[in-house]
Amino acid sequence: WGLFALLTPTLWLLAVLLSPLRGDQPQPAYDLLTGVLSILTLINLPYLGYLVLLITQGETYRLPTRMLTGLIVIVLLVGGLGFGVGRYHYLFMTCDQFTVAGDFAPPNCLDLAEDQNSE
Repeated sequence: WGLFALLTPTLWLLAVLLSPLRGDQPQPAYDLLTGVLSILTLINLPYLGYLVLLITQGETYRLPTRMLTGLIVIVLLVGGLGFGVGRYHYLFMTCDQFTVAGDFAPPNCLDLAEDQNSE
């Protein structure tokens, strides 16, 4: 099981890299294969994360269960907050902040200059 879980991302990558060789004709079997491999890769992500953490930070699993649970909750909370701020950036950042940072302002950012001109 563990070896298969480690192979699924590699097999999926190989299938996608071989896609130019399939030509212009639609091939349902190939599409089914890449779809199944992508779903299996997503299913195996928690196990792959566990293996990476076990290899790189093995002492983490010697923590008491309560502390390990708290660690996981904190990581998920920070990740969720990061996703939320990124997704709803227009509630936190203005267009000017994107421009000052040297980035293009997204179309749905909060434009304070436009709001002041409309008054």
